Amino acid sequence: MYTNMIGTGERRMYFAIFLKNVKQQLIYRSEFLLSIFGNLLYIYIQVFIWRALLTGGAPAQGGVGLPEMVTYVIISYLLSNLTRTQFTATFGQKVNRGDIAVDLIRPASIKNMLIAEQLSQNVCALLLTYLPVAVLSVFIWGMHLPVSSFHVLSFIVSVLLATAIRFYIDYIAGLCVFWTRNSVYTRQIVSGLFTVFSGAVIPLWFYPVWLRSIGEFLPFHLISFILNLGRSQNCAVLIIF
Repeated sequence: MYTNMIGTGERRMYFAIFLKNVKQQLIYRSEFLLSIFGNLLYIYIQVFIWRALLTGGAPAQGGVGLPEMVTYVIISYLLSNLTRTQFTATFGQKVNRGDIAVDLIRPASIKNMLIAEQLSQNVCALLLTYLPVAVLSVFIWGMHLPVSSFHVLSFIVSVLLATAIRFYIDYIAGLCVFWTRNSVYTRQIVSGLFTVFSGAVIPLWFYPVWLRSIGEFLPFHLISFILNLGRSQNCAVLIIF
């Protein structure tokens, strides 16, 4: 319904913004090479932390072993970066510099412009950094692959929905800058809540019951945890994989 409210000319404008930002991102190709190394190092550290914990006597949760946790680390890495946004920081910069006044009088939605710009950044990073890192990680450490095409399709649809959730959470947080006049603390609060309750770093099943209940009430777990190794007491199968 919302798409129908946007005219053809406006859709072309947002697509042009998307392409413009893609071209800007492709200028700095050497930065992506350094990013690949840094991201591989991050996954290496995560994998060996879990290897040390699981082989050092840490109790397994629901039969989850090292192969499952390696898969969890790789998928969480992809999801966290695919849904990455900078709306709060962008709003803070625009409000502090006064650029927001110009954006608000333009004949275009500032929200759609920000989404187009962010999507272009994420797509470029996916193709040039995140996907190569994920492929290399699969070859180095292995990974449980989807069992059917239905799982793959479900995962893709879930990623699109998770991206929309993450974008709107950060967009709403960015709007708070109009009252706080400073995006630093707003960005830190949202980032902290995402880190703790998304399950991207530590799966929610390792949390105490009361803390896990809070995490399942908040929307952050829908962005990463529920797409990865989400489990419930009545279901010991993977939701996506």
